[in-house]
Order: sequence, then structure tokens, then C-alpha cells
Amino acid sequence: MTRSRSYTLEFREEAVQLALQSSKPITNVARELEVNPETLRMWPPIWARRTGLFTPPMDEHD
Repeated sequence: MTRSRSYTLEFREEAVQLALQSSKPITNVARELEVNPETLRMWPPIWARRTGLFTPPMDEHD
């Protein structure tokens, strides 16, 4: 059984910005950050609600 990791708010915000600005697929960005891709996919909508900003859907570019 894998243990759940806890990420700081700062790390999550920076990861969202990197994922949104990157031309790489979300899976690649997640791998570089050592984050589960499904975890990273959940963060933009949370970030958007928290900041009041709209973020586009995050699709795989594969």
C-alpha cells in the first residue's frame, strides 16, 4: 500500500503554473515533479476556485 504524500500549498501552486504553461503532456510534467498524474490533474480546478481564476481543461497531448 502506498503512503499518501502531503504537498505544500506553494508546491501545488507552482506545479499548477508549470503544468498550465508547459507544452508537455501532464503525465510528463507530473513525472518530472514526482507527483501522481491524477493528483496533478486535480489541482488546477482547486487552484482556480481558490484564486477565482479560470483555467483551461488539462488534456493529454499524446
